[in-house]
Amino acid sequence: MSGADDIISNITITGVIIRFNDNKLEVLLQQSSNEDEVGLCNWELPRNSIKRGETTMETVQRMFHGNYSFEIGYLDQFRTFEETNFVLNETGVTIGHCVFVRQKGTRYDENVLGSGKWFKLDEMPNIVPSHSEILSYSLKYLKILTRSEPVVFDLLPEKFTLLELICLYEQILRVEIDKSNFRRKILSMDILMELNEKQQDVSHRAAKFYAFDYMRYREKAKSGFSFDF
Repeated sequence: MSGADDIISNITITGVIIRFNDNKLEVLLQQSSNEDEVGLCNWELPRNSIKRGETTMETVQRMFHGNYSFEIGYLDQFRTFEETNFVLNETGVTIGHCVFVRQKGTRYDENVLGSGKWFKLDEMPNIVPSHSEILSYSLKYLKILTRSEPVVFDLLPEKFTLLELICLYEQILRVEIDKSNFRRKILSMDILMELNEKQQDVSHRAAKFYAFDYMRYREKAKSGFSFDF
């Protein structure tokens, strides 16, 4: 089989691709191709069809690496949704996946997006209704993950400041965090390594850099560990 015969028509993969940039969470959207659902909503989440003999994770990897060159920090399947294909006039399902990307070096390369565009969570355009539901659910799922797993560190660069970490938690949980209390709690968890480096070329007092100590976290997680602040 080849071409269209390789595609499973009634099952697709939808990716909620998230990054943390300039202390804001951003979601990658692309121009919508499902014209009958669009109306005034001309943006949608990236998606792809599954090829026969391919796992869903392999489909996500193919979709991602075929269009973007960011480093994947975290990838997880979170829920299946009903989806209508208006072109074929049939109902199928789409499997939602959370994809966290992290920057390489000091900045993201914006030349690899193709037709995609990053939008801040606070400045989202109108997106097709079915994908709005998927995005909303994924953000709730992210809140739950954040309290039990170290997923925030998959959105941060390898070295980061405590202020960046605080801003990320505020963006995910949608609450304002007491910064001094947070610093005390996160440092008392003993899962961060203080690096012998500080910010360079900043107009304010240079902050120390930290790194997540995954091996230390794994040891602590054996006896139970929570990120619930």
